[in-house]
Amino acid sequence: DFTRRDLLICDEAHNLESMLMNQLKLEFSKNDLKEYIKYDLKDDTIEDLNNASYSDWVLFIEEIKSSYVEELSKIENIAKPELLEKISALKRKVNDCNRFISNISYDPDSWIIDYDEEFEVLEFKPIKVDGYAVNTLFDFADVCLFMSATILDYELFAKWLGIKPSEIYAIRRKTPFDNTRNPIIVSNKYNLSRSYIKSNAPKTLELIEEILKNHKDEKGIIHTVSAECMRFIMD
Repeated sequence: DFTRRDLLICDEAHNLESMLMNQLKLEFSKNDLKEYIKYDLKDDTIEDLNNASYSDWVLFIEEIKSSYVEELSKIENIAKPELLEKISALKRKVNDCNRFISNISYDPDSWIIDYDEEFEVLEFKPIKVDGYAVNTLFDFADVCLFMSATILDYELFAKWLGIKPSEIYAIRRKTPFDNTRNPIIVSNKYNLSRSYIKSNAPKTLELIEEILKNHKDEKGIIHTVSAECMRFIMD
């Protein structure tokens, strides 16, 4: 349904690279494979795929796709509401496989395989999207307008998306807001990365109390990075 237009506006354009990556990559969840086609994705298979060529990847994906199609043919015409979600998911997965096979043939050497052991998800994805951004998105418009407050280097931005330097024109505008009224004050006292957060979180309470004291009669927000942090502060 995404047809050609005169103008394509991409807001928050600094996210474009990751968004395109998400569209291009192909994922297989161990749980989904078991649920939908009773396929057991074994560790040996993952290891073999890690050491295989892209043509072997395609054979593996064609095999999975055939199982999707077979399962879909069994249930597609059964009028049961509880099957609608599965039918929709299988159709989507078949389309994903077809899209991947088409995309990888364009530049097979730029793709990698990755397995997330925590979530048990196998991924096929390109290292970069610069060879795909134009024909998957930008070719759908005569002019593309990218908007963002955080593109620090527009030439690098263009390079990562495979846009020629001669085809991009940058317009910079200063913020209309008075940033002296809303300063960002950074504290580097505590390392709050995942491995340190439990030991360092209690130490932040003193700083939080100091901030609250300085803004005693004002409304404000404590914006935490996770529900775990939120509950810790509330407790």
